[in-house]
Amino acid sequence: MLEPILKNEGVNESERQLSKLLNTTFLSLWSYIGPYSDEGAAKNKQGKEICDALVVFGNKVIIFSDKEIKFNEEKSLDVAWKRWYTKSITDSVRQLHAAESWIKNNPQRIFLDNFCTIPFPINLDNKNLEFHLVALTKNTLVPARKYFDTYQEGSTGTFIHFYPLEESECLKKPFVLCDVNKSKTFVHIFDEFSIDLVINELGTISDFLNYLKTKENLVRKYNLLNVPGEEDLLGYYLNNEKFSYGVNTFEYPKEDNQLLVISEGYWNSYKNFDYKKHQFIKEMGASWNKLVASISDSIITAKVGEGKDSPFSMHERAARSLASENRSSRAYLSQAFLDKIQNVPDNRRSARCLQSPINKSKFYILVILPFSESESIEDFNQKRPIVAWQYSLALKYRQSKAKEIVVVIMQPQDSEIQSEAIYTYDYSKPLDYKDTILAKKIIKDYSILSEFTDYSDSSKDHNAKLKIKWGRNEKCHCGSALKYKKCCLHKDELTHSRYT
Repeated sequence: MLEPILKNEGVNESERQLSKLLNTTFLSLWSYIGPYSDEGAAKNKQGKEICDALVVFGNKVIIFSDKEIKFNEEKSLDVAWKRWYTKSITDSVRQLHAAESWIKNNPQRIFLDNFCTIPFPINLDNKNLEFHLVALTKNTLVPARKYFDTYQEGSTGTFIHFYPLEESECLKKPFVLCDVNKSKTFVHIFDEFSIDLVINELGTISDFLNYLKTKENLVRKYNLLNVPGEEDLLGYYLNNEKFSYGVNTFEYPKEDNQLLVISEGYWNSYKNFDYKKHQFIKEMGASWNKLVASISDSIITAKVGEGKDSPFSMHERAARSLASENRSSRAYLSQAFLDKIQNVPDNRRSARCLQSPINKSKFYILVILPFSESESIEDFNQKRPIVAWQYSLALKYRQSKAKEIVVVIMQPQDSEIQSEAIYTYDYSKPLDYKDTILAKKIIKDYSILSEFTDYSDSSKDHNAKLKIKWGRNEKCHCGSALKYKKCCLHKDELTHSRYT
């Protein structure tokens, strides 16, 4: 049974701000503040904090280190920079690599509380985990702005990145960072301004992960030499036209073994030419964001209706299917869903099928399912998974390339009771003979996936349209020529089918 997850929202103001930032963008289901290992717990009665925050999304893991170290402007710049760098950057990088190592080697020994009684809810026992390390720093914007303004006014105060440098050289160059420890996993270093800018501009966990991966590739594989500020790297990234069409594929430089230099001005160029377009796309996807956030919060609080007996992993997988869409994809899907919702009469069952713009083997089905006058909420909740399965089977029959099908069931927009239910189906294998025959029957007999299903009969009992009468001793509906009781009866009982 699904139980509420008691999350740590942070013990100090810095952690609470980080929690708010991550929960807003990555949602509460995938972001966790201050997870613990049980290292030393037997002796000290408490575990050891692994990192400041951990985001887990499928096989993608983002580890955060958050340091709030004062930059002492009363000291000389060289002294203040070296001291700040050692405590903020060096210590963060060490913590991040240690956390990565612990998670890789001890995936079952991670907990949400310091007494190590609440296991980390998402399974990390996976040899194919992809790690992204993020160091968050504070208190350099003002002194950096003052320093850079002595050369040219108008600096944002963000770090300069000169990746080929060694760390020892960075200690001599105020506010200049490098690719720290090139033999280990790449570490992204953000100040307060740049992390807010990147997360707020990208807006989804899919886009943020893609940005991190692209940045790592540019540095480690495509010889990125320098970046005058994180905002210009972000502008360079967002100038890729494909992102406007829902494609998470970055066009890397084509020249081999050439140094890549990102010059100052990419962010201003983006702001002047593409910013409004991207903001419009973000606004178009707002309803999708709201749907994912609602589902995420419902899972965390264990308020999931008829799905309460299903395990956390099943709920998380369903929510992740929706959250994996990037912002352009969300805009397309949101508008298609809204158009359907706004144009379906209150007493009609209707559906719309959509292909994910970023995953051509994933399909969505929005089903508008009204209440019948004769049914209770309990009856309606029992009906929903049956309807979802029927639609998924029909779509797989019509779209053989579909490998993952996500069914979203809602009520008409003017319904007094509003709720959402999400169902995911793995159709990585082709339909067998029995399911093919069954899909044909569902499509033919119940007008599944037609534009409208007519419920103008006097009974107004939508549920009656979904019941299929089949005697135990009749030949099975799948076409096998066997009696129903010796063929699909057991399968139908397991899937809660309405065959009787």
